[in-house]
Amino acid sequence: MITTIIFVSDFINFTKYRYRISIQMKILGFILFVLFLSCNSSQRMTAEPAQDPSPVISAMNYAETIKEAKLKEHLYTYASDEYEGRETGQPGQKKAVEYLKAQYIQMGIPAAQGGKNYFQDVPLEVGQIPEGEVILNGDRYDLGVDFLTFQSIKASFAQIVYVGYGIED
Repeated sequence: MITTIIFVSDFINFTKYRYRISIQMKILGFILFVLFLSCNSSQRMTAEPAQDPSPVISAMNYAETIKEAKLKEHLYTYASDEYEGRETGQPGQKKAVEYLKAQYIQMGIPAAQGGKNYFQDVPLEVGQIPEGEVILNGDRYDLGVDFLTFQSIKASFAQIVYVGYGIED
């Protein structure tokens, strides 16, 4: 490591304060030198790479392992009536998730972050469409079937102020 220290005090021609400035510059130079050394020492504190990295499989090599018959079997099973449409929060979705978990375990795919649980708990808020209808010119329209309503959006309006940044003519 080559370290160069330049003393700025040689370039200052003050006669009265020459000694005082020279000491201040030496102290400043010493502090900068210590900071410089401390920045370089961080390179030695990085973690060592893993000794046994997992093998990297390219997308093409992986694609060659997918067989039509096995894929068809999984798709027909997953899309079957047994899983009741797989709608979020419904029993069919829970069955489908258990099927995927069993397949992951069978294939040797580990759970995320080395855990034993393949699931992540996420709160689900289920809303219901209120009942209602609108009759317009003798035609009946059911709420949730023929139309939906939404709550009003609380928007705030303010004057736009041009400050002259970002636009050049």
